[in-house]
Amino acid sequence: MNTSTTEVSQEFDSSVDETVIEVSENTTISSDDPAQSSNDAVDPSEANEDDELVISLDGQELTQDNEDHKQAPAWVKELRKASREKDKRIRELESKLNVSSATHPEVKLPPKPRLEDLDFDSDKYEEKLSEWFELKRKHDIELETTKKAQEEAENAWKERLTTYNKSKNELRVRDYDDAESFVQEQFSTTQQGIILQGLDNPALVVYALGKNHKKAGELANIKDPVKFAVAVGKLETQLKITSRKSPPPPSRVVSGTARVSGSMDSTLERLRVEAEKTGDYTKVVRYKAQKKPHDN
Repeated sequence: MNTSTTEVSQEFDSSVDETVIEVSENTTISSDDPAQSSNDAVDPSEANEDDELVISLDGQELTQDNEDHKQAPAWVKELRKASREKDKRIRELESKLNVSSATHPEVKLPPKPRLEDLDFDSDKYEEKLSEWFELKRKHDIELETTKKAQEEAENAWKERLTTYNKSKNELRVRDYDDAESFVQEQFSTTQQGIILQGLDNPALVVYALGKNHKKAGELANIKDPVKFAVAVGKLETQLKITSRKSPPPPSRVVSGTARVSGSMDSTLERLRVEAEKTGDYTKVVRYKAQKKPHDN
């Protein structure tokens, strides 16, 4: 997810367990379905590695774009990836240009006084020179303080991005990049920063908004930063991740070329195995001849 400082940038097998993300207009969400294996919220980092995310809004599930990701040719996937990376890079550069003056204020130091500018008045020159050195001392302190504050802010920001990327990977959804790109297009840099810095699990909220365009549009229209922070914070409390078991895959039918009889004759099978090793089928023929009267 792109912000004013840095840009933030998966496929997995079908699952036995499904992770369900529910979004509701109510402040809390619970499921009364007895078929659910658990109604308690779970931590994505502790979920089964094969868990799959399903988003529900007012009882309607918004699933991953599985078919699109399975059927799209490799060149289409690469084209989409390149397009997303290009868009991210453009947004990053635009963001840096927009905030350059705000994050790197230019602290100006007046030019050093010259004797000729003071009509060669040595007393006045010494006075002005002393004042200038005092200004320079304060100027250097201010520059150092600003530089240190910027470094601390950048380190904190990088740490937050690392946490975001970790949470994003723990969701393990195929179409996260598409959802993230939609959010980047819909929300301003300020709004994206609030999502990333002000929420406990911004990755989950980003994915939910990317899959719920109506809710994303409503939030994107809130231009006041304080009101937006309150609204997106409320949305986060409405998200819940639960684990739900999927039906087991159908059992495989094992077939072979050997003839199947009503019951297995272990003696005959043993003689056949022995004959295959020695090349002598005399015992097999004799045994089958002995069995014919009994079979009739």
